[in-house]
Amino acid sequence: MAQDTLTRNHTTHSDTSWRSKVDGQGKTHIYKKITASDLQVGDHLLEHVLGHKRQVATPILGVEHTSEGVIVTIPDRSGDNAPVRELYGHKDPVFISKTPHLEQYNAGEDIFVHLDKRSEDMEHQQQNRMEIATKGVEVSWVNIDTAMEELLQSQNAIQADTHAKAVQSGAVDLSNYIVLGADAVAESLRIDADKFFMWNRTLTDSANRTRAHSEKLEDFGDKIADVAMQRAAAYAQGALDTATTVAIGQRQRTFVMYLDSPIAETILDDARSMGVLDQPKPEEKGVLLAKIPPEAVLAREDGTLVAVPMAPQELKQLENHAEVHLKSDEIGVYKRSVNMEKKPQQYPRLEGHLKEPDGTWRHVGFYVDKDNQPRAVVSIENKDTGLQEKLSMQFKEKVSEQTQKPFLVGSAERETGKKLFVTIHAAEKDQDKWVFAHFAEKSGQDWQQVQGKGGTLKQNETMKRLDNDRTSDFIKDKLGVDVKGLQRADQGHKRSLSGGMTL
Repeated sequence: MAQDTLTRNHTTHSDTSWRSKVDGQGKTHIYKKITASDLQVGDHLLEHVLGHKRQVATPILGVEHTSEGVIVTIPDRSGDNAPVRELYGHKDPVFISKTPHLEQYNAGEDIFVHLDKRSEDMEHQQQNRMEIATKGVEVSWVNIDTAMEELLQSQNAIQADTHAKAVQSGAVDLSNYIVLGADAVAESLRIDADKFFMWNRTLTDSANRTRAHSEKLEDFGDKIADVAMQRAAAYAQGALDTATTVAIGQRQRTFVMYLDSPIAETILDDARSMGVLDQPKPEEKGVLLAKIPPEAVLAREDGTLVAVPMAPQELKQLENHAEVHLKSDEIGVYKRSVNMEKKPQQYPRLEGHLKEPDGTWRHVGFYVDKDNQPRAVVSIENKDTGLQEKLSMQFKEKVSEQTQKPFLVGSAERETGKKLFVTIHAAEKDQDKWVFAHFAEKSGQDWQQVQGKGGTLKQNETMKRLDNDRTSDFIKDKLGVDVKGLQRADQGHKRSLSGGMTL
């Protein structure tokens, strides 16, 4: 009978449709936008690579879901294709590709030809590491047990110190081998179910034995009067306690990784028996790691894990990797506590977005503060990393020398040292009025107008719900545009203004 093999990431992609685009060279690109939590082994992640003017589709070799985010293993496309690990937020938007001609990075190495072999090599290396770790744990325990026996029979401080250091050395080795084995499990795309549970038993056994030895040393220290011997016992006890923490921590790590495997229920029971899961409290708050009916598994803010029972309908409504607040009823079944969940507060803003030809996004959120000062938060999204640079600026009223029309101008210094200018103008066409933002950057005496599509400022949902607010009143008074009276269809993409900034 064939042995069971555990694999992760059995979820399917969302219903987002594939899109296509023809580039300047006549090649068709097929791509889809999803969230990082939906990434699967075998997908090809679109990313910008050093030395490429366009994006490259990189094959995903491994996906690990954690409470902090999704760890994706991919070949280093700007280097030698060696596997590297990158962390994405669960909700981070990413693009995956179906276009083969994007896959090639190194013309001298066909990544498709070598991908299977590379995966096999990685698996072989991980199996070797697992064998080394398992053997290392066994040897460490032989050394710890021997040193413990001699320490408990010590007659003086010199003997106690020598044997305590041997216990400490064995405990350090034990911790290191446990981490080595856990790394092998974490980085494995496939793992034999029997080996997986055998490794978990090793971690459980190690945690139980280090706890037992620690208790013996505590009892030993209480019974002896020699201060130096007590110090030696405490020294060894500390090393054992550290090894216990490592064993439980790595057990928790593998537990989280395989919550989406076919044997999640068994893994949950195993984790509960070892003490990986904490006792539920009347109210629980954390990130939902998995739904294993009839329980929801949460990662609390302090890093501890807990599983709470929920009714099927309640459990179905929860979203994986989202923060949830749950409250127990009188019989110990948990329900979502909507009142406890604090949704991010949205302030009334006029918001605009501009996309540059190279794909860089610029966002502006304009508002008037309680002191009636016009301000804005501007963010510029790095197209290569997805990270955002956020800037705050205050605006001044100006009158254009060319058009004699009023406008607003604000500025802030960027991380690059360049000075970013944002101007807000009124526009009019066929009795249709609106406001838009324009961007420019200055370095020394050099000005650079920022070209792109978009820039129209629109009310966000919070502003739409207000009958009156400072921001809309200010724009109406200073620029003559009644943003509250605008009832137009979304025409922002049709109002790409290519004119230069006028100061």
